Amino acid sequence: MPEIQKCQLQSAKDPALSCGVTTLGDLICPHCSSIIVTPDFIFLKPDAKCCPSCHKAFVLDPDTAKIANRFHASFLLGVLK
Repeated sequence: MPEIQKCQLQSAKDPALSCGVTTLGDLICPHCSSIIVTPDFIFLKPDAKCCPSCHKAFVLDPDTAKIANRFHASFLLGVLK
């Protein structure tokens, strides 16, 4: 499985580059809508990332990282709400 790689962004404040989150805590690329599966027991940190499918940069902001980590932990514990 490809890993999420770090990228350099020209403008990290562009809202179009912010990724989305699924109910399982996986990331959604804002460019190609690919679902990037978060491996079990991995803690996502806010940073600039690269999509393993389209290789374009996107931002994982602190609020989105918090939500993704909460959803992923809930899924691992079997308490998906």
